[in-house]
Amino acid sequence: MRRRWVWIAGFGLVTGPWAAPAWSQSAPPAPTPPARAARLGLPVAVTAAEPPSFISPTASAILPAGSASVHTLTASSPPGVRWSEQVPLFVPSATSPPSAVLPGDGLVMPGTPIAAVIPSVQPPPATHAAPVPTAPVAATFATSAAPNTSTGAIPPSMPGVIWTYPPVVSWPANTGTVPMGSGGTPAVLPMPAVLGGQTQPSQSYGAQTPNITEIRPPTTAPAGNPSSPPGTSPPPVATYVPSVPPSSGVFVSPGLEPPLYAPVGWDALQRLTAPSKYYASAEFLLWWTKSAHLPPLLTTSSPQFQGIPGLGDTRLLFGGNFGNTLHAGGRFTIGRWFGNDQIRGVEGRLFFLGRTDSTFAVTSAEYPVLARPFFNVNTPFGPFSEVIASPGRGVGAAIIDLQNDVWGAEVNYRRNLWSSGCARLDALVGYRYFGMKERLGITESFISTGQNPIRINGIPVVSGTINDIFRAENHFHGGQIGLAWEHRWGLWTFDARATVAFGNVRQLGEIDGGQTLLLANGQTVRYAGGLLALPNANIGRYTHDQFAVLPEVGVNIGYQLTSHMRLFVGYNFLYLGNALRPERMIDTNIDIARIPNFAVPGGGTTPVAGLPRPAPLFRTNDFFVQGINFGLEFRW
Repeated sequence: MRRRWVWIAGFGLVTGPWAAPAWSQSAPPAPTPPARAARLGLPVAVTAAEPPSFISPTASAILPAGSASVHTLTASSPPGVRWSEQVPLFVPSATSPPSAVLPGDGLVMPGTPIAAVIPSVQPPPATHAAPVPTAPVAATFATSAAPNTSTGAIPPSMPGVIWTYPPVVSWPANTGTVPMGSGGTPAVLPMPAVLGGQTQPSQSYGAQTPNITEIRPPTTAPAGNPSSPPGTSPPPVATYVPSVPPSSGVFVSPGLEPPLYAPVGWDALQRLTAPSKYYASAEFLLWWTKSAHLPPLLTTSSPQFQGIPGLGDTRLLFGGNFGNTLHAGGRFTIGRWFGNDQIRGVEGRLFFLGRTDSTFAVTSAEYPVLARPFFNVNTPFGPFSEVIASPGRGVGAAIIDLQNDVWGAEVNYRRNLWSSGCARLDALVGYRYFGMKERLGITESFISTGQNPIRINGIPVVSGTINDIFRAENHFHGGQIGLAWEHRWGLWTFDARATVAFGNVRQLGEIDGGQTLLLANGQTVRYAGGLLALPNANIGRYTHDQFAVLPEVGVNIGYQLTSHMRLFVGYNFLYLGNALRPERMIDTNIDIARIPNFAVPGGGTTPVAGLPRPAPLFRTNDFFVQGINFGLEFRW
């Protein structure tokens, strides 16, 4: 037995050098290995380095590494090549990444459709006769080279050649072939199903389409294999190198990338819906403010009652609710999500209401007796009045003017709490500012016509103007929390928002008054203090800080005009619990001894001791704003 093994080993050593090389040991004849491209994990094209008789109609010579061209396969393509339309072909350079194994050769490449690797779902291969090359229907030659009529092969380098071959070819079953359908057309491989209503968005790498290049070294067909077509050999084990056209400069990892082959989940949904990161809106506001409630400021009566409240036929001309409460304004919102998932974000809002100016004016031509009522804390004690105009004493007029401004801003951190396919609930935490400013002016003017006018240093007063001014400002600063809800029905949307802010409101009050009198000698004199604003009493500037709560509620109904633009209309309500307003700064209890140039026969001439009246008052009141808003929102 040992002798028999020695003889067999010696025979192998003697005959080995003259034996034909194995397929995997064959050296490639060309310096650059041929390549073929694939799309979606399947080979689709071959290079001109393979037998040129299988490339039609516009064949190209072997391309240098790193270049790209376009090839088209016909039905006469060699074994192992699957049917495809015209596709880009890319020959990788030496720096291409490591290759994977072709799915058709036993190993599965990531992203390969299941129908391409499971034999049970493959159509049975068709058996055809060996290819019989025929003479070309038409051919034009750019060079002097001629086709080999015995094999039907085109020389390797023939630019400008146009060939047409009949699609009758045999595809051996043991060479990784493409099944043939009826009429000689390639059978279609089943691909993964797409559910109704779903789409598969394409990936874009720069301006090029990525492809996969197969590098297959040619081999020589072993002797005695009659099933191979003339001039070809069975396909060896081929490798695949994923690549992209060189202009993009990017290489991708083996296998296909999302969204076509991404796992089911948020990443795939995100790629399909492309959610926005930014949003901005502009709104036109028609809002109403709470009206001012003023004390009695003007009265009229018969001349003998002098407009004193409670006497005779005295009646009120001005007092109570006053002011134009309708404001036109705007609100602007801008926000940004920190990610496409729209879970965390930040937003800012700013609104303003245009100033309203309400005026009430009355003259002695309408009411012969005009008076300004008050309560005298001096002698004579009780209800009293200052007469502006009266028959036999003079003529005059009175003007009451009220101005109002409102504005505000907020910055919020926004965090999603819950969401579904058509609704979401977010929490808001941030900073809130609210500002309001009002000015009340009371002005009276008169002209003396009587025999006993007011005298200053013995000089009669011909005419004069007296005014009182009350200004109030509120500046709220505080922290804010809230919720924002949004629901969608197709193109219609409904959103609601509720916030509450807790903080400090800084109240600023300013009281001023004065008199300007024209004397009979032409001299003009001025005095500090009018009637309700007096020196050494309440004239001055005051500040006060107070805790306040500022809630706000808003709802909107919208319609989606485009994928980025939404039109909406809604209602908003805002409330400030502690607000300083001019109406609450007026003290109608007055010491007549403090009124400049005011003389009452038998009245007190010495101010009352103790708290000077009128006093500076800081009585707060509630204030609200409500109204309709029309807006346009844009998301991107």
